[in-house]
Amino acid sequence: MLHPKYELKIGAATFKPDASNECINIHTISSMDSPSDLFEGTFRIGGQASKTKKEDPVTISLGYEDDLTQVFEGKIDELSHKMFDVNLTAYSSIFSLCTFRADKFYEKRTAGQIVTDLAKDAQVQQDEISDGVKFPYYAVDSNKNGYDHIQKLAGICGFDKYFTNKNKLVFKKYVPANKHKLTFGKNILKIKRVDNTPILKGTVVIGESPASLKGADTSHWIKKKPLRAVSGQEGQSLKIINRAIKDDQTARKVAEENLNTIKTQLIVVIDVVGDPKIMLGDAAVIEEIPNKEMNGEFQIRSIEHYFSKNYGFVTSLKCKGKSKE
Repeated sequence: MLHPKYELKIGAATFKPDASNECINIHTISSMDSPSDLFEGTFRIGGQASKTKKEDPVTISLGYEDDLTQVFEGKIDELSHKMFDVNLTAYSSIFSLCTFRADKFYEKRTAGQIVTDLAKDAQVQQDEISDGVKFPYYAVDSNKNGYDHIQKLAGICGFDKYFTNKNKLVFKKYVPANKHKLTFGKNILKIKRVDNTPILKGTVVIGESPASLKGADTSHWIKKKPLRAVSGQEGQSLKIINRAIKDDQTARKVAEENLNTIKTQLIVVIDVVGDPKIMLGDAAVIEEIPNKEMNGEFQIRSIEHYFSKNYGFVTSLKCKGKSKE
C-alpha cells in the first residue's frame, strides 16, 4: 500500500504531515505551452504559519514515505489565513518573465545568447540554454513581455522553453532526459487521445531579403526578391514571416525545424498514479493500451499534480507524439 506524503517549505519553516500539520489539497502545474507554472494549496498548519507572508520563497515536495521529490519552487503571490486553514498561491520565475519588458538591440547573437540576456535582466536563473539560430541583428521591444520574446525565439529554433522543478529556465531542442514507462492496468488510471492530425504538410519561411548563401556571418542589404525557404509540401504549408531571418542557411533551418514541430500533433492526456519524478523534458512510453495508436513514446508537454487527503495523489500529463499514418 502506497502512503502519499508531502513536504512544504516556506522561507525557513518546514511543514510535514503530523499531529499539528495537515494538507487539505495541493495542485501544481508546469507547462511548456503556456506561462501557467503555479502551486496552489490549502493547509491546516500551526505555529509558524502566522509568520508566512507574500513573496516568501516556497517549495513543495511530493512522494511516498521518505522518498520525496521536489515538484515546484517559486514565491508566494497570494496568502490568506482562515480560522483553521491557510490558502497559498505561488508562481515560478515565469511570472518575472511575463512582467519584464525591455527595448534592446542585438548584433550577431544567437537565440540562446538573447534568451540568456533577457533572463538575466529579469533576474531569472537559467539551467540549459542552447544557441540555436544566429541572427545578424535582432530587436526586442517593450510591446511584448520577456516570455513572449523567448517563446517566439523558441518557435524559430524549434526549441522547447520551460522551467525546471528547481525554478530554472531551459531553452533547447527536445532530447528526453528520462523515459517513464506508463502501462495500462498498472499505473495508468485514465487515458484520452485528442485526434489532431495536422492539415499542414510543409513550411514556407519568408525573411527580409537574401544577402548571400554564406549564412549569418555576412553583410546584408535589401534586394527586390524576398528571401524564401520551403520544407515539405508548399501547397499545404505554414507560412512564417520574420524580418530577423536574412540568409538562406537560417531560413532553411527554421523551415525544417518548424516542419518537424507541426508533424508531431498527436495529443494524449493521461492520469497516472502520482509520480513526482516525471519532469518536463522527459518522455512517456505508453504500453499495452488496446488502441494501438496510443502506444509508443510521447513528449511530456505539461504536468499537473493533485494531492489531497480525500483522493490521494494523481499526476495528469499532456503528451505530444507523431501521428501514426
